Amino acid sequence: MLPNWTIVGFTGHRKLSDTQVISDAIRSALDQLQNSGRLLATVSSAASGADTLFLEEVVRRKLPYFLVLPFSLARFQEDFEAAQWARVESIVNTALCIEEVHGADSPEEAYLEAGIRTVERSDVILAVWDGQPAAGIGGTAEVVEYARSLGKPLVLIDPDAGNIIEERLDQLPTFLQTPPWDPSQPRETVLQEFNQLNRQADLGAPQARQFVVYIIALNLLASGCGIFMSILHLEGPLNDIFNVSKFAALGGALAIAFYHRRAQWIWIRSRIGAEICRSFLALWNLRRSSTSLPRITVLGHDDLFRSLQLLWLLDASAALPLQQARLSYQQERIAVQLEYFKQNYQSAENWSWALKGGANVATLLAIFFGLLSVIFSEAGGPTWSTLATRLLSVLLPLAPPILLSALAIQDMPRRAERNRIMTAKLEDAAKRLNNTKTWPSLSRVVIGTEELLLQEVFEWHSVRRFAGSR
Repeated sequence: MLPNWTIVGFTGHRKLSDTQVISDAIRSALDQLQNSGRLLATVSSAASGADTLFLEEVVRRKLPYFLVLPFSLARFQEDFEAAQWARVESIVNTALCIEEVHGADSPEEAYLEAGIRTVERSDVILAVWDGQPAAGIGGTAEVVEYARSLGKPLVLIDPDAGNIIEERLDQLPTFLQTPPWDPSQPRETVLQEFNQLNRQADLGAPQARQFVVYIIALNLLASGCGIFMSILHLEGPLNDIFNVSKFAALGGALAIAFYHRRAQWIWIRSRIGAEICRSFLALWNLRRSSTSLPRITVLGHDDLFRSLQLLWLLDASAALPLQQARLSYQQERIAVQLEYFKQNYQSAENWSWALKGGANVATLLAIFFGLLSVIFSEAGGPTWSTLATRLLSVLLPLAPPILLSALAIQDMPRRAERNRIMTAKLEDAAKRLNNTKTWPSLSRVVIGTEELLLQEVFEWHSVRRFAGSR
């Protein structure tokens, strides 16, 4: 449901001999990218020279753009003459987001860091470069070499002739088709994506769990057939029926395991995507200028996160006044999540006790019927009561490992403890939220809470993906 963005990063020389040649080449390069069906957004610095020409073309096309500045805005302005800054100031003020470099040891290192961050945030790099080695730290040549070292696609513009050379453009992602969406309603687009992913996850979770139950049941059936055959000494057609049933059960378990793997993959991926969307929807009423964004470390969701970030930034008018934003987050996010984790904590605790208790009871019954089987065997020949007791003495020892396996598969002890911790942390966040009176403090509480909730998603993914499925 979300638009697929291609992020174009830019770097270039500040001193140019013919600005018109460069402007025409930049326009041609962006035309080529857009004509291939790509939805473009850009990231660059805003230095004089090539950066300014690039940004002016971006503004003309009404493309969303991010800025990475080597210094604070006040310090950055010192690198411009008055006429140059007048040309750039309005562009800087209308960027979706401005990121500043801090902590560099020199201005040259700050410019280099800005170029490196531009490369890392881009799908393709557009560079106005004369092809010469770097004359010092922070030049265009170093940025281009860094992009090459990462295997980024490059579009290189000769600053004198305006010729364009392409490198590795065929390696750009091929999922170019952007689904229909209304640019005037970014939140509705995200809400539709969330609803779709949430439905997929809600449908996939029961299916994945049912497959696990079927696999366990079929394996138990196969084991039961083997036990019956050995205890009852079956012969003839009845023995053949049990043999066929045993192998059919094992084959069915193997086939279901294949479908379970795919169902689990769809469930996990949809659930993580839905929770990332949910997190952005929770941030929607916050002021953009005061809010950084939480991140999730699960691989494979960078494109989703980037699309959500762009849509969120494009809808800056959706921000509410401070007190309304605080109340909205309290009621629609923290209160809902608190209720969820409280219920899950109680449910996990109850299941843990039930499964552990069932395993203990099954162990005691296995001991009892084992002793009873010995007594009956000593008393005389085989009778139905002796065979039944012997059968129970063999089958009941299977129950404790089955119940304890279910306990591990359901991950009940960890879930109970994790839900208890999450409840406590959310209660603390609610107290701090009630006392926020400034945008920075509200932003800090909200981002901390969202990172906490997304960390829980990451832990859930690790357990479900690598430690089995419930």
